[in-house]
Amino acid sequence: MLDSGSYQQVGARSLGLTLESLFERCIPEPNSGCWIWLGACNHKGYGHLKHRGLQVKAHRLAYEFVHGPIAAGLLACHHCDVPSCINPAHVFVGTSKENTADAKRKGRMVRRGALSATHCRHGHPRINISGRWTHCRACERLRYHARVRAGTFKRYR
Repeated sequence: MLDSGSYQQVGARSLGLTLESLFERCIPEPNSGCWIWLGACNHKGYGHLKHRGLQVKAHRLAYEFVHGPIAAGLLACHHCDVPSCINPAHVFVGTSKENTADAKRKGRMVRRGALSATHCRHGHPRINISGRWTHCRACERLRYHARVRAGTFKRYR
């Protein structure tokens, strides 16, 4: 459970935040042990705070509160692979190379070229005409219907 009392505040004092105020913005997920951030998130799902004009990632700040500052050039990486998790026990410090190796080991990295030849980025199969992979008809159909509904499709006669 969320027990901020069991953690001793070590770093991040210069931001004027407290460990308790950070943990008030999250809820525990009982099955995984993740503490899900309820505040603002970026486009990749990582929680962030804005304080004194600086954008600070929530999981990185939670780690720094408990374990102290993270050295320059290192990342705050997730063991749990949940971007919105701020549980300091689920965060480890590593280089970009270590984070990439962790993702590959867990099967989270698929080479783009492996699927792009036979499937589009949405997972639909591409059409093979004369040995050449062409566009995805399913996506093309969806785009067509969206343009017709929006009234932006011009029919040529």
